[in-house]
Amino acid sequence: MSDLIQLEEVRKTYRRGSETVAAVNGVTLSVSEGDFVAIVGPSGSGKTTLMHLIGCVERPDAGTVRIEGQDVSRLDERRLTKIRARKVGFVFQQFFLLPTLTAQENVELPTLFGSNGSQGKRAVELLERVGLAGRAKHLPSQLSGGEMQRVAIARALVNGPRVLLADEPTGNLDSQNAAVVVALFRELQASGLSVIMVTHNAELARHARRIVPMKDGRVEGSLAPTF
Repeated sequence: MSDLIQLEEVRKTYRRGSETVAAVNGVTLSVSEGDFVAIVGPSGSGKTTLMHLIGCVERPDAGTVRIEGQDVSRLDERRLTKIRARKVGFVFQQFFLLPTLTAQENVELPTLFGSNGSQGKRAVELLERVGLAGRAKHLPSQLSGGEMQRVAIARALVNGPRVLLADEPTGNLDSQNAAVVVALFRELQASGLSVIMVTHNAELARHARRIVPMKDGRVEGSLAPTF
């Protein structure tokens, strides 16, 4: 497998009052095509900041971030927006579904700018893929937490990204629904999608192909593949 994402000596700092906090401190990391990586560590270890750097939500203060060989570290916002739209899908702990739209309409949202008329069919196909074929016309209030997260995953996939970034995606779910979501990530990874999941849940992390521990803004090695 070739490297889809490469980080080289990446650093990101923030000001907290008079204090400078090194959220990400010299991280070098690569993620291959079709990989499933779990980034784990205590609160404040830099996991979410690292994900934001990979997803082009934030720029590093130093170092290089490459996606498909392209250095995205210093691109302007217009080009970063295109990369986020076309190459990266995001899933969060909060589902961020619009309450007045159906499941299908929520999945279609990222396609509304630049629609080619096929977004409805694509949304239905993705809902079927995540096991919600019969829920397309339901509002979020008519869905369980696990179903809402699967709608959010379908929405993240609608533009055909190369990598799915999931930040504590099971944080609001019970253990049964969390297992369903992680099993879905395994299926997506097996189909060739790269999945990067931030989690504090060690049991869920063991379902990833590779575990990357973080502490104090640094990567502390990388554990061997789990499957």
